[in-house]
Amino acid sequence: MSNTNMTREIAVAVLPGQLATTNSARLLVAATLRRAGARRPDTLVLHGGPESNATPAAISALVTSAGNAGVTRLVAVNVTDRLHRTLGAITRDADLAYERREVSEDALLRA
Repeated sequence: MSNTNMTREIAVAVLPGQLATTNSARLLVAATLRRAGARRPDTLVLHGGPESNATPAAISALVTSAGNAGVTRLVAVNVTDRLHRTLGAITRDADLAYERREVSEDALLRA
């Protein structure tokens, strides 16, 4: 009997107020994954807010870059409804697992 514990490696990216270009989206993913250290994250957490705005092309580039880097799961935290719908459609097309979470500001400050 073997003990195979599955642990997730997670990287967190904070969405800027405006993510308009595909290059800025790719740089966001690259910088986030570089900060994750030696281990390759399989989950990318995108933290947004009511002011977060991104073009569909930028979101597509972000998801594609994350998938190419080995990310298999994307979690969107505190994103707008429009951004959630866009992320849902693009991650479905890219065959990535996707979920949306809402977290209070107090909980984020305590973490």
